This record gives sequence, structure tokens and C-alpha cells, in this order.
Amino acid sequence: MQFDSTTLTAIALLVGMAVLSVVLGVYLVFTNPPKDRSKFIGLRAEKMTDEEVDDLVYGEEEG
Repeated sequence: MQFDSTTLTAIALLVGMAVLSVVLGVYLVFTNPPKDRSKFIGLRAEKMTDEEVDDLVYGEEEG
């Protein structure tokens, strides 16, 4: 079975996008937003607590 260069390029592009999606998904699952957005890149940046993330996402509850 032979593939032409266009087919091989398309397959390589799809595989690359799939790998990038998995890597980004794993990164986002195992990290949370840092307090200082300038430190967003890097796993050792100071992170927000779960309560701070909830307040940011859902808004601070009044009362």
C-alpha cells in the first residue's frame, strides 16, 4: 500500500494535532491558574487555591 505525499502530510498533521491536544489537556487538568498571570507558563508558579478559583469562576457569594 502506497501513500502519496499529500496523504502522508495530512496524517502527520492530524497526529501532531492529536498529540498537542492531549499534552495541553494533561497540562490543564494538573495545573490551575496562578495568582500572577505573568507566571502562567511554568508548573512551579504560585497557584490559586480551589476557593479562589471558585470565587473567580462563580463570583463571590454575598451575605
